[in-house]
Amino acid sequence: MKKFLMMFFVAAAAVFQSCDNHDDLWGAIDDLKGRVDALETQVKTLNSNIEALQRLYSGATINDVRKSGDDYLITLSDGQEIKLTQGSEAEAVIPLMGITADGFWQYSVDNGANWIVLDVKAAATDGKTPQFRVDETTGFWQVSYDGTDWNNVTDAQGEPVKAVGDGKVTDKFFEDVKIEDGMFCITLRDPAGTQLRIPILSDFLCKITVADPGVQVFALGETRSFPVEIKGVDNAIVSAPDGWTTRLSAPVDNAAELVVTAPSVLTRAVADNAKDVSILATSGSYAVIAKIQVEVNSVDPTPTVQVSNSVTTLPTESALTFDVTAADAEGWKYICQKSSATAPDADKVMADGTAGTGASVTVAGLDAGTDYTIYVVAYAGEVKSAVQSAGNRTVSIGTDYYQNYLDGRDIVIAGATYNKSVDGDPVLVTADNAADFRGMIVGKTSAMLFIDTETVDMPLSVTAVTGKIAIVGRNEGTKPLIKMGACWQLTSGSLVMKNVKIDMTRIDGASSSNANYMFNNAKATAAGFDLFGLENCEILAVQKPLYTASVTTAGIGRMVLHGNKIQFGERSDNLQFINVYNTLALWAYKEFSFVNNTLYCTAPMMSQIFQWNHAQAPNVTSGDWGMVATINNNTFVNVVGTNIYAKFYKAAALTATKNIFYAESGYDKVSYFYAFYADDAAPVVDVSDNIVYGLAESRTWSNYNSVSTVKLPAENTIAKYAENPFAAFDAVTGTFAPIAALAGYGAQQAE
Repeated sequence: MKKFLMMFFVAAAAVFQSCDNHDDLWGAIDDLKGRVDALETQVKTLNSNIEALQRLYSGATINDVRKSGDDYLITLSDGQEIKLTQGSEAEAVIPLMGITADGFWQYSVDNGANWIVLDVKAAATDGKTPQFRVDETTGFWQVSYDGTDWNNVTDAQGEPVKAVGDGKVTDKFFEDVKIEDGMFCITLRDPAGTQLRIPILSDFLCKITVADPGVQVFALGETRSFPVEIKGVDNAIVSAPDGWTTRLSAPVDNAAELVVTAPSVLTRAVADNAKDVSILATSGSYAVIAKIQVEVNSVDPTPTVQVSNSVTTLPTESALTFDVTAADAEGWKYICQKSSATAPDADKVMADGTAGTGASVTVAGLDAGTDYTIYVVAYAGEVKSAVQSAGNRTVSIGTDYYQNYLDGRDIVIAGATYNKSVDGDPVLVTADNAADFRGMIVGKTSAMLFIDTETVDMPLSVTAVTGKIAIVGRNEGTKPLIKMGACWQLTSGSLVMKNVKIDMTRIDGASSSNANYMFNNAKATAAGFDLFGLENCEILAVQKPLYTASVTTAGIGRMVLHGNKIQFGERSDNLQFINVYNTLALWAYKEFSFVNNTLYCTAPMMSQIFQWNHAQAPNVTSGDWGMVATINNNTFVNVVGTNIYAKFYKAAALTATKNIFYAESGYDKVSYFYAFYADDAAPVVDVSDNIVYGLAESRTWSNYNSVSTVKLPAENTIAKYAENPFAAFDAVTGTFAPIAALAGYGAQQAE
């Protein structure tokens, strides 16, 4: 117990003794720190002199020297300013600096008695600039070559050197500094008395002026200008990092302009580039390099890309050209494939795509008359853009129908054959005579019209067809546009059209003399019109019926619509495409052939393909009921048979197979294929193997409406297809390509 108490008192005494000496201890530290702080000016001067020596030793030339006390203010030929100080005064030991004969830095801490060589060179190309400081906690000199790691400076015996001396020291950094014979002369205090003689060339200057010192930060693609003071320069060469562009204007009155443009895209190579934009200026045997440092904003932008059909290079039978604009990108890749194929994602394009160059790409080796889509992805390093795409169609292998007809070849339209030996000389419709297009039809017993102009604008007056009329777009793959005015009355004879576009926009307004339909049949007898046929046509902006029977005795022997693309305008009411509601002579329609057509609308709507008004009692006295109706291989997109696609009375046969019916999921309507309102004719009915998809979950696709007197097949409800039936789907352009599993279903038009 006594031993424990003794130890306690000893410890306590030590603590109290420490408290007694507290002020003296901190006073000593404050004194050291104050003396170190007093050396701040000398330390800065030492480091400034070392930096100036390195610039001068490395081959700099001088434009001007001004003396102020012990300071020499030096303007170099690249416009940079440095300061050299000859004298210093302090109660301190200040290192003397020298350079060995082979270019290494050396120092002395005993006023030149002993010199210690540093293992770093003074030359700027591979040299380093030593920095000195005084450690405020120890008072020792320290040196660093990177501004981060510091080591004690040692004397000849390897001992650390204390900066604070016991007496006042008056010292010079250099043995001598003077201007002599146009040279700035410096003699060092090293053992060899090293001399530096630097020419003063007052008429040689190349100085780049920047508003803000340091690295100049550019946005991608940004261009900036920097003033350059330049005189006495014989030649100037500008260099820049990869991806940067520069231009030095011709000097006027010793002034020029350096124009610098940053890369337009940020790539890994650009990010890793050196940063110097330099002007190498020479004057006789002297040279100077003036430079600034530049870099692109370090924020990595996401690359983007846009692709569109070329506006300068048109499609050919085997090639398509696309314009591509990439931004913030290192490059871009693409895949071009048939529009019917499954679209690739960005990873697929990057892995399997072809690298593009420039602002366009031509894809060759394609099939004629086929729709293709290009998928493009831009990238910068590992970052990639979203997939962008554009579609176009190659030109069909050209058939000149006009020339073929002149050469005596048959032209088949809607199952009817036309030949010059039978149907007479053709008429070529050009821009010069297109204004008389209606006059080429009205009152003619026959006419073979081949359109060889981009647009035919019909007048707002009725066009009566009383003969055998055929209208053909001259060149396969190029459909001229017929802008309809008033309706066409099918009075006698026949009317067929092939390879044309029919624009029905004006068949929905007061500007037309008959705005309820495009074609009508007002025949006063039940013998009917022989043939109405449309083949390989595009019908645009359907808002009202294409055909209407406007009198009770109307009839057409054969109605044939094959291979057409039909664009429905959006409507909320029911649209009857072929409307025979008014006729009592339904028996006069012997054939209705609706095959290989694409009917589409951008949003779901109700429509009827063949509409008969079942409330109208047909004339049954004839007993000649022989209609054959064929509705095969059609594609219906957002055109829904809520009020029954096809309504019949008596007919010989109905076939509806291999069709694809599509409606947006959620469309709250039902859809029916057909309805018969009499069955004593015992028609042959084959409604089977059709694909249906969409509608609201609770709504159904049905073969027949319950009012039908014919109910085949026995299973009325059609099971919805499990997946979207289309690999390519564009409700704006009317492009719908079935998936591979449904090859042979839907419209078989060339894609």
